Amino acid sequence: DDEKTDLPPPPPVDSGATKGDREEYIRTLENGLKLTTEKLSATKTKLLQTQAALDKASANSTSETHGGSTTPTHDATAAAVAPHESTPHSDKITELSSTIKNLQEENAALREEMQRLSNDR
Repeated sequence: DDEKTDLPPPPPVDSGATKGDREEYIRTLENGLKLTTEKLSATKTKLLQTQAALDKASANSTSETHGGSTTPTHDATAAAVAPHESTPHSDKITELSSTIKNLQEENAALREEMQRLSNDR
């Protein structure tokens, strides 16, 4: 999700904003931070599951291709399955690698959003 949380602007300090206005803004920030934290946690879980699936698919592919039982790390998957090789799992490995990259980008974006919300408090 590339959605950003639309937060209302903070009430100006010298505009006569009431304590209630400031408290409502703080609650809005806290709710936004909580939502972002929940999304970050869900993204992290999906990322870990995808990495595990990629590692498993990569291990199966390596075993079938080379007759061995070595398990490349998810960082070395691209090197383990060269573009010209065709293994039963190469498409799945490519798909999972792409999913991991997308989840890592989403994770980074959510961390930035969480940091921004924390700094706005």
